[in-house]
Amino acid sequence: MAENNFPPLSITNNSNVHAVRTLQTLLNNHGANLYADGRYAIGTDRAVAAFQQSKKLDVVGYVDEKTWKALSKAKASTKKASTSTKKAPAKKKAPAKKTAGKAKPKK
Repeated sequence: MAENNFPPLSITNNSNVHAVRTLQTLLNNHGANLYADGRYAIGTDRAVAAFQQSKKLDVVGYVDEKTWKALSKAKASTKKASTSTKKAPAKKKAPAKKTAGKAKPKK
């Protein structure tokens, strides 16, 4: 992590997976609905631009120091923040099979 507990100052496509996950989690805390997979793809890029625009920051096409500071200071959205990782739906268990009682051998 960089100085002041911020990840690297210029996060763009092909950036460090850990730093991008941190970014995605912070964006989710502010109302984005991203899958925090550590990939800086189009969804993350759009969420960064929307956040920058909402905070009246320059929309620069990457996460700069001003954006990191705004993400860390800004009050989280009143919308319930999504978790940083999404789990696959639980598989339904097959109903328990009834086992027929075995006949006891006669003596």
